[in-house]
Amino acid sequence: MKKMPILEIAWVDTCSRGLWDTRENYAETTPIRCHSIGYLLKQDKNKIILVQSQNFSSGNVVDAVVIPRVCVKRIRRVKGLL
Repeated sequence: MKKMPILEIAWVDTCSRGLWDTRENYAETTPIRCHSIGYLLKQDKNKIILVQSQNFSSGNVVDAVVIPRVCVKRIRRVKGLL
């Protein structure tokens, strides 16, 4: 089985609000800063896919997050865990 690198990705996500509020308060809404850590399953010019866990017996993976490249602020390789 191919070893997958572990990455920490700092990125921004959309924010939505579903309640009645003033226009001024809605105008102050900002994207949410996120940090995700996981095994790198795939990356290309449009996206990065991280998975939470991998099964070393079957090779199956679980709990994926797909992060659009345009949202990525920083990528750091996590070393020394395995």
